[in-house]
Amino acid sequence: MSGVLREEFSSGRQEIVLARPEHRNALDAEAVAELALAVRASQGAAVIVVRGEGGGFSSGGDLNGLHALPADQLRATLALMRTTLEGLGQLPQLVVAWVEGVALGGGLELALAADLVWLAPSARLRAAQLEMGLLPGWGGMAAARRRLGEARARALYLDPRWISAEEALAAGLADRVLPDLAAMRVEADRLAGFSGQAVAAIKQGREPTPELFAQLWDGSHHRQAVARFHGRSRPKRPPMAAGQGPGGGEQN
Repeated sequence: MSGVLREEFSSGRQEIVLARPEHRNALDAEAVAELALAVRASQGAAVIVVRGEGGGFSSGGDLNGLHALPADQLRATLALMRTTLEGLGQLPQLVVAWVEGVALGGGLELALAADLVWLAPSARLRAAQLEMGLLPGWGGMAAARRRLGEARARALYLDPRWISAEEALAAGLADRVLPDLAAMRVEADRLAGFSGQAVAAIKQGREPTPELFAQLWDGSHHRQAVARFHGRSRPKRPPMAAGQGPGGGEQN
Protein backbone atom coordinates (compact mmCIF):
# COMPACT_ATOMS: atom_id res chain seq x y z
CA MET A 1 0.00 0.00 0.00
CA SER A 2 1.41 3.39 -0.94
CA GLY A 3 -0.99 5.77 0.80
CA VAL A 4 -2.31 4.08 3.94
CA LEU A 5 -0.52 1.76 6.30
CA ARG A 6 -2.21 -0.56 8.75
CA GLU A 7 -0.23 -1.45 11.85
CA GLU A 8 -1.21 -4.03 14.45
CA PHE A 9 -0.13 -4.26 18.06
CA SER A 10 -0.58 -7.13 20.48
CA SER A 11 -2.27 -4.92 23.08
CA GLY A 12 -5.39 -4.74 20.91
CA ARG A 13 -4.55 -1.28 19.61
CA GLN A 14 -4.43 -1.01 15.86
CA GLU A 15 -3.22 2.02 13.97
CA ILE A 16 -4.29 3.14 10.53
CA VAL A 17 -1.59 5.50 9.32
CA LEU A 18 -2.04 8.01 6.51
CA ALA A 19 1.36 7.71 4.87
CA ARG A 20 1.68 10.44 2.27
CA PRO A 21 3.68 13.02 4.23
CA GLU A 22 5.09 14.52 1.03
CA HIS A 23 1.47 15.47 0.19
CA ARG A 24 0.57 16.48 3.77
CA ASN A 25 -1.21 13.10 3.99
CA ALA A 26 -3.86 14.24 1.50
CA LEU A 27 -5.94 11.42 0.06
CA ASP A 28 -6.07 10.63 -3.64
CA ALA A 29 -8.24 7.90 -5.17
CA GLU A 30 -5.76 5.15 -4.36
CA ALA A 31 -5.37 6.27 -0.76
CA VAL A 32 -9.16 6.46 -0.33
CA ALA A 33 -9.49 2.87 -1.57
CA GLU A 34 -6.70 1.76 0.77
CA LEU A 35 -8.31 3.55 3.71
CA ALA A 36 -11.58 1.75 3.01
CA LEU A 37 -9.75 -1.60 2.99
CA ALA A 38 -7.87 -0.74 6.19
CA VAL A 39 -11.07 0.16 8.03
CA ARG A 40 -12.74 -3.09 6.98
CA ALA A 41 -9.67 -5.06 8.03
CA SER A 42 -9.49 -3.38 11.45
CA GLN A 43 -12.66 -4.81 12.89
CA GLY A 44 -10.87 -7.31 15.13
CA ALA A 45 -9.00 -4.63 17.10
CA ALA A 46 -10.14 -3.36 20.49
CA VAL A 47 -9.11 0.24 19.77
CA ILE A 48 -8.46 1.72 16.33
CA VAL A 49 -6.23 4.77 16.07
CA VAL A 50 -6.22 6.88 12.90
CA ARG A 51 -3.18 9.12 12.55
CA GLY A 52 -0.89 10.72 10.00
CA GLU A 53 2.75 10.10 9.29
CA GLY A 54 5.47 12.74 9.40
CA GLY A 55 4.11 15.05 12.09
CA GLY A 56 0.84 16.00 10.40
CA PHE A 57 -2.66 14.50 10.29
CA SER A 58 -4.22 15.23 6.88
CA SER A 59 -4.96 18.14 4.57
CA GLY A 60 -8.03 16.32 3.20
CA GLY A 61 -8.48 15.45 -0.44
CA ASP A 62 -5.51 15.58 -2.80
CA LEU A 63 -6.61 18.35 -5.14
CA ASN A 64 -4.18 17.50 -7.92
CA GLY A 65 -4.99 13.80 -7.87
CA LEU A 66 -8.74 14.22 -7.56
CA HIS A 67 -8.98 16.90 -10.26
CA ALA A 68 -7.26 14.52 -12.67
CA LEU A 69 -10.06 11.96 -12.33
CA PRO A 70 -12.92 11.58 -14.82
CA ALA A 71 -16.21 12.85 -13.39
CA ASP A 72 -17.69 9.39 -12.78
CA GLN A 73 -14.56 8.16 -11.01
CA LEU A 74 -14.44 11.32 -8.90
CA ARG A 75 -18.03 10.81 -7.76
CA ALA A 76 -17.30 7.18 -6.93
CA THR A 77 -14.20 8.12 -4.95
CA LEU A 78 -15.98 10.80 -2.95
CA ALA A 79 -18.88 8.42 -2.25
CA LEU A 80 -16.46 5.73 -1.09
CA MET A 81 -14.74 8.16 1.27
CA ARG A 82 -18.05 9.23 2.77
CA THR A 83 -19.27 5.67 3.31
CA THR A 84 -15.86 4.74 4.75
CA LEU A 85 -16.05 7.50 7.35
CA GLU A 86 -19.65 6.59 8.15
CA GLY A 87 -18.51 2.98 8.57
CA LEU A 88 -15.64 4.09 10.80
CA GLY A 89 -18.10 5.80 13.12
CA GLN A 90 -20.38 2.76 13.18
CA LEU A 91 -17.72 0.25 14.20
CA PRO A 92 -18.38 -1.34 17.61
CA GLN A 93 -14.81 -0.62 18.70
CA LEU A 94 -13.47 2.65 20.04
CA VAL A 95 -11.99 4.79 17.27
CA VAL A 96 -9.47 7.47 18.20
CA ALA A 97 -8.19 10.20 15.86
CA TRP A 98 -4.68 11.27 16.89
CA VAL A 99 -4.02 14.68 15.37
CA GLU A 100 -0.51 16.05 15.17
CA GLY A 101 0.09 19.13 13.07
CA VAL A 102 -2.62 20.09 10.60
CA ALA A 103 -6.13 18.67 10.12
CA LEU A 104 -7.44 20.74 7.23
CA GLY A 105 -10.70 20.54 5.29
CA GLY A 106 -11.47 16.89 4.68
CA GLY A 107 -8.76 16.01 7.19
CA LEU A 108 -10.87 17.62 9.90
CA GLU A 109 -13.88 15.64 8.68
CA LEU A 110 -11.81 12.46 8.99
CA ALA A 111 -10.85 13.35 12.56
CA LEU A 112 -14.45 14.12 13.52
CA ALA A 113 -15.58 10.70 12.28
CA ALA A 114 -13.79 9.13 15.28
CA ASP A 115 -15.34 8.56 18.69
CA LEU A 116 -12.53 10.41 20.43
CA VAL A 117 -10.36 13.20 19.03
CA TRP A 118 -6.99 13.51 20.76
CA LEU A 119 -4.63 16.31 19.86
CA ALA A 120 -0.94 16.93 20.18
CA PRO A 121 -0.10 20.43 21.48
CA SER A 122 1.02 21.31 17.94
CA ALA A 123 -2.33 20.45 16.36
CA ARG A 124 -4.17 23.04 14.30
CA LEU A 125 -7.62 22.54 12.80
CA ARG A 126 -9.36 24.40 9.98
CA ALA A 127 -12.61 23.77 8.14
CA ALA A 128 -11.49 25.20 4.78
CA GLN A 129 -14.25 23.92 2.49
CA LEU A 130 -16.05 27.26 2.09
CA GLU A 131 -12.81 28.99 1.16
CA MET A 132 -12.41 26.42 -1.62
CA GLY A 133 -15.95 26.97 -2.92
CA LEU A 134 -17.03 23.60 -1.51
CA LEU A 135 -19.15 21.97 1.17
CA PRO A 136 -17.98 19.37 3.67
CA GLY A 137 -18.54 16.32 1.49
CA TRP A 138 -17.41 13.51 3.78
CA GLY A 139 -20.04 13.77 6.51
CA GLY A 140 -18.32 16.55 8.42
CA MET A 141 -21.46 18.62 9.07
CA ALA A 142 -23.26 15.75 10.77
CA ALA A 143 -20.15 14.89 12.80
CA ALA A 144 -19.74 18.52 13.88
CA ARG A 145 -23.41 18.72 14.90
CA ARG A 146 -23.00 15.68 17.15
CA ARG A 147 -20.09 17.34 18.90
CA LEU A 148 -21.01 21.02 18.88
CA GLY A 149 -24.73 21.37 18.28
CA GLU A 150 -26.39 22.97 15.27
CA ALA A 151 -25.35 26.61 15.62
CA ARG A 152 -21.71 26.00 16.51
CA ALA A 153 -21.34 23.36 13.79
CA ARG A 154 -22.55 25.89 11.21
CA ALA A 155 -20.14 28.48 12.59
CA LEU A 156 -17.24 26.03 12.28
CA TYR A 157 -17.76 25.91 8.51
CA LEU A 158 -19.15 29.42 7.90
CA ASP A 159 -16.28 31.16 9.71
CA PRO A 160 -13.21 29.14 8.71
CA ARG A 161 -10.12 29.91 10.78
CA TRP A 162 -7.24 28.11 12.38
CA ILE A 163 -8.16 26.54 15.73
CA SER A 164 -5.43 25.65 18.21
CA ALA A 165 -5.37 22.49 20.28
CA GLU A 166 -6.39 24.33 23.45
CA GLU A 167 -9.21 26.17 21.66
CA ALA A 168 -10.49 22.91 20.18
CA LEU A 169 -10.46 21.27 23.58
CA ALA A 170 -12.32 24.15 25.22
CA ALA A 171 -14.92 24.20 22.44
CA GLY A 172 -15.64 20.47 22.60
CA LEU A 173 -14.15 19.88 19.17
CA ALA A 174 -11.55 17.61 20.76
CA ASP A 175 -11.48 15.43 23.86
CA ARG A 176 -7.88 15.49 25.10
CA VAL A 177 -4.52 17.13 24.49
CA LEU A 178 -1.63 14.72 25.02
CA PRO A 179 2.08 15.51 24.86
CA ASP A 180 3.20 13.09 22.17
CA LEU A 181 2.66 9.84 20.26
CA ALA A 182 4.04 7.72 23.10
CA ALA A 183 1.56 9.19 25.59
CA MET A 184 -1.28 8.64 23.12
CA ARG A 185 -0.36 4.97 22.79
CA VAL A 186 -0.32 4.50 26.56
CA GLU A 187 -3.83 5.94 26.80
CA ALA A 188 -5.12 3.98 23.81
CA ASP A 189 -3.78 0.75 25.32
CA ARG A 190 -5.62 1.56 28.55
CA LEU A 191 -8.87 1.90 26.60
CA ALA A 192 -8.18 -1.37 24.80
CA GLY A 193 -8.64 -3.16 28.12
CA PHE A 194 -12.29 -2.21 28.45
CA SER A 195 -15.15 -4.59 27.72
CA GLY A 196 -15.87 -4.50 24.00
CA GLN A 197 -19.51 -5.37 24.65
CA ALA A 198 -19.93 -2.42 27.02
CA VAL A 199 -18.11 -0.05 24.66
CA ALA A 200 -20.35 -1.06 21.75
CA ALA A 201 -23.50 -0.52 23.83
CA ILE A 202 -22.39 2.96 24.92
CA LYS A 203 -21.48 3.89 21.34
CA GLN A 204 -24.93 2.83 20.17
CA GLY A 205 -26.59 4.87 22.93
CA ARG A 206 -28.27 1.76 24.30
CA GLU A 207 -29.80 1.71 27.76
CA PRO A 208 -28.60 -1.46 29.50
CA THR A 209 -31.30 -4.12 29.65
CA PRO A 210 -31.32 -6.44 32.67
CA GLU A 211 -30.06 -9.21 30.38
CA LEU A 212 -27.12 -7.16 29.09
CA PHE A 213 -26.24 -5.94 32.57
CA ALA A 214 -26.32 -9.52 33.88
CA GLN A 215 -23.99 -10.62 31.07
CA LEU A 216 -21.54 -7.86 31.89
CA TRP A 217 -21.83 -8.55 35.62
CA ASP A 218 -20.81 -12.14 35.04
CA GLY A 219 -18.21 -11.25 32.43
CA SER A 220 -14.45 -11.51 32.72
CA HIS A 221 -13.86 -7.74 32.63
CA HIS A 222 -16.09 -7.16 35.67
CA ARG A 223 -14.61 -10.11 37.55
CA GLN A 224 -11.10 -8.84 36.93
CA ALA A 225 -12.10 -5.33 38.01
CA VAL A 226 -13.59 -6.67 41.25
CA ALA A 227 -10.40 -8.62 41.93
CA ARG A 228 -8.33 -5.48 41.39
CA PHE A 229 -10.67 -3.52 43.68
CA HIS A 230 -10.34 -6.05 46.49
CA GLY A 231 -6.59 -6.15 46.02
CA ARG A 232 -6.35 -2.37 46.40
CA SER A 233 -8.87 -2.03 49.24
CA ARG A 234 -7.51 -4.80 51.49
CA PRO A 235 -5.74 -3.01 54.40
CA LYS A 236 -2.10 -3.81 54.80
CA ARG A 237 -1.03 -5.01 58.23
CA PRO A 238 1.96 -3.27 59.76
CA PRO A 239 5.00 -5.53 60.16
CA MET A 240 5.13 -7.25 63.52
CA ALA A 241 7.89 -6.25 65.85
CA ALA A 242 10.25 -8.94 67.04
CA GLY A 243 8.77 -10.90 69.90
CA GLN A 244 5.17 -9.92 69.15
CA GLY A 245 2.45 -12.45 68.37
CA PRO A 246 -0.48 -11.99 66.02
CA GLY A 247 -2.52 -10.36 68.77
CA GLY A 248 0.14 -7.77 69.48
CA GLY A 249 1.16 -9.21 72.85
CA GLU A 250 4.55 -10.40 73.97
CA GLN A 251 5.41 -14.01 73.37
CA ASN A 252 7.29 -16.02 76.00
